[in-house]
Amino acid sequence: MYEFVHAAPETCATPSRVAYTAARAGYDAVILRNHSDADEAEVPDETHVPVYEGVEVRANNVEGLHEEVRRYEDADIVAVHGGDEAINRAAIDAGVDLIAHPSRGRGRSFDHVLARKAADEGVAVELSLASVLRSSGGERVGAIRDIHELLMLSRKYGTPFVVSADPRDHLELRAPRELRAVARLVGVEDDEFGRATTETPERILADNDAPVEVVE
Repeated sequence: MYEFVHAAPETCATPSRVAYTAARAGYDAVILRNHSDADEAEVPDETHVPVYEGVEVRANNVEGLHEEVRRYEDADIVAVHGGDEAINRAAIDAGVDLIAHPSRGRGRSFDHVLARKAADEGVAVELSLASVLRSSGGERVGAIRDIHELLMLSRKYGTPFVVSADPRDHLELRAPRELRAVARLVGVEDDEFGRATTETPERILADNDAPVEVVE
């Protein structure tokens, strides 16, 4: 099982510390997803679980997005910081691996047109449980609604998706069993959860020729 994580220098936790915590929690590997406007992380050669070096491209406009995507084309996984309709659309056109939290912005930033297009292009979307885990009240209710809508679109059009707590450091990592329980609360079936946390990340890494340790 894989988790998409942030680490130093973007946060206070080193990649080694995150990997150690992930190993103790029961993960098989982590995928580093620091934002592109942060300094580059230093990942040791030896960690408790494999650490794949990805990036979450953050751009203010479509032109900037394409420029940043080209810059990181050799990363194990290229994600885009989603939530804006134009950015979501441009990410699909650029053929990135993953759109992070595509529904986080105001309005319908990810609709049936983009869901179908992402499915056709093999671009995965993230069902981020961050706001479900780390917010309350109306914000949490809105996050659950957005995740449910994204899940329905993904099911209807066959859009691949991943599930993540989007942890910003080792303290926000959730054990696989806990993450599965929260995913169930927002409507994710157990077989979907397995694909989202293992099969889809492995497929993305394999497509990008990253050496993948297949989880049995």
